[in-house]
Parts: sequence; structure tokens; C-alpha cells
Amino acid sequence: MEIQDVIQIVANSLNIALVPNWDYHMLMRILSLPTLRVFYEQPDYADSKEPLLTWHGHVLKATWQTPADVKADFGSASILKEGRAVFNIAGNKYRLVTSINYPYGIVFVKFVGTHKQYDAIDAQTIEGHHHGH
Repeated sequence: MEIQDVIQIVANSLNIALVPNWDYHMLMRILSLPTLRVFYEQPDYADSKEPLLTWHGHVLKATWQTPADVKADFGSASILKEGRAVFNIAGNKYRLVTSINYPYGIVFVKFVGTHKQYDAIDAQTIEGHHHGH
């Protein structure tokens, strides 16, 4: 294990951000897990929990540096402008809009909702939103 790996593990455990070190691939970090939790804990959307947690677990192991890396992992993802990506969850029943900061390895959750709810928003500009309640 290299020193960068140790530093990253410590930083991850303390939940602090590191300035990117261009010599190694950082694992992705996801901000806004509470947004996902609030969504899947609603009875109407309980069937989204397992697929959302599966997506979350996969992304935490990813080392995306470009939109092409996202497409390689999630072929059905839609790549938008300015780091935005839309993921199909539970066979496209739900949509998850993210903003990805590739240099820093951070995925921001901007929206989670049903396909119908997704159709009512602008995925390029929405800022932090979940449906239900």
C-alpha cells in the first residue's frame, strides 16, 4: 500500500476533502446520501432502496475521471453538460441526477425521483431535490 492510499483512507474515514493528487486515481465520494435515504424511506418508494444502495456502493468503488468512465460503468447513464449525469435506477423506474466533479472525485446528488417526476424537472439545472412527503 502506498502512502497516498493511506492518506486517502484516513481522509475518507474523517470525511475530509483532499486536494487532488494527479499521480493516483481517487475513489469517488458521494455527497447527499441523506437525500437518497429520505427518498427510499418513504413507503411509496421503498422498492428504490436496494437499487439506490447498489448504485451508491458501486460509485464508491469507482475511479471516474471522465464522462466516458461513467458510461463504461453505467451504459444506460445519460451524460449532460457541465459534469451532469443521469442514472436509471430500478430498470428506469427512478431517475437519479448527479453533478460530478471529476478532478476531485465527488458525486453530488441533485435529484432523485420517479421517471414522471424527472420529466417535470430540468436535469441540467436542478439543485438538490427529492420527491415525496
